[in-house]
Amino acid sequence: MSVFKNRYRAATYLSALVLMGMGIVCLVFPFLRPTPCVSVVLPTYNRLEFLPRAIESILNQTLPDFELIIVDDGSTDESWDLIRSYVRQDSRVKGIRHAQNRGVAAARNTGIRQAQGQYIAVMDSDDVAYPDRLEKSVAFLNAHPDITAVTGRYVTNRTNTPNVWVPPKRLEILMYFGNYFTHPALIRRSFLTTHNIRYNETLPRAEDYDLWAQIIAAGGRLFILNDVLMYLRRHHTWPKEDYKRMQVDKKLISARLLGRFGIPKEAALTLSRCDLMAQMKTANRDLNHVDKDALAFIYAKECTAKERPANRLYVKGIAWLDNLYPQGRGFYRRETTNDLFRADFVGNSGLMLTDIQGEASYFEKEKGAYNQINEKKFKELLEKTKQ
Repeated sequence: MSVFKNRYRAATYLSALVLMGMGIVCLVFPFLRPTPCVSVVLPTYNRLEFLPRAIESILNQTLPDFELIIVDDGSTDESWDLIRSYVRQDSRVKGIRHAQNRGVAAARNTGIRQAQGQYIAVMDSDDVAYPDRLEKSVAFLNAHPDITAVTGRYVTNRTNTPNVWVPPKRLEILMYFGNYFTHPALIRRSFLTTHNIRYNETLPRAEDYDLWAQIIAAGGRLFILNDVLMYLRRHHTWPKEDYKRMQVDKKLISARLLGRFGIPKEAALTLSRCDLMAQMKTANRDLNHVDKDALAFIYAKECTAKERPANRLYVKGIAWLDNLYPQGRGFYRRETTNDLFRADFVGNSGLMLTDIQGEASYFEKEKGAYNQINEKKFKELLEKTKQ
């Protein structure tokens, strides 16, 4: 018996050493890993003018452990010839071609089906990834296994000003009313496989919002890094009817998400945002789908600040205190053991409370008013308002 135990112990130690050795080899020599860490899915259709820059931005990532899957969705220009030249030059590049144009959602799904990586990075063929996009995104998901998808901030060809950062607790509420999550994201492939989540190929424009809605409904969580990771190209050449259809589709997706709170589809499509948030607050007491304090704060800011002086001071005062402590030591910034949600819905001098890129902050406009608030009185008022 003792001989058997000794052999079993030796085999256990040997197995542990082998696994540890494999981990070290994959870490130091990622090219020896049997499957890539990231599968970058890049669909394209007649974008020969922009495609080379998009491809080069991935090939020059600081994280080398990836495969680049380029799906040519039936292009009629020379895109496929360009893709084949990259396939010949770099073993990390894989090319797939649709015989006919099937739409961007179908092209993305084709790429996802071929993906082998632990993570899937989605990207458009006219956008450019910053060199550290994959490295920062992978590092974050590795450190936070409870997050399903992560994206970052971006600049566009129309402005060099990055879009406004949205903190996680506010993001999870805003997503019920529209798409506030930038599409070039990094997603856990295992989550998509487990829950059978794919792009809806019947949606011509809002397929990204639909994907995030599926992830949220399945219990997934989204996060936006406060780092600029992408350069996005805005064309604004959509036909008017396509734009109208997209708005309708987004509204229907929002209604589907609001159904998680027991809100009927007809109500979700007709009631105002404030009325819907009021119903969310009531249902969320038991469901706990979103953070209660964050929902109360946003409701106070958007719906009751003009009606009740207490709420008006509540909204102004939070930003005032946050400006006093820009490093996260403000009065309302509750310290937790989880740094991920430390900056929940205040911070960055109130910038995340602005929904429109380039718009002056609500708090900056009224800085003179809330700077006159007495901190002691505000703390007392805040406690009454939260009751």
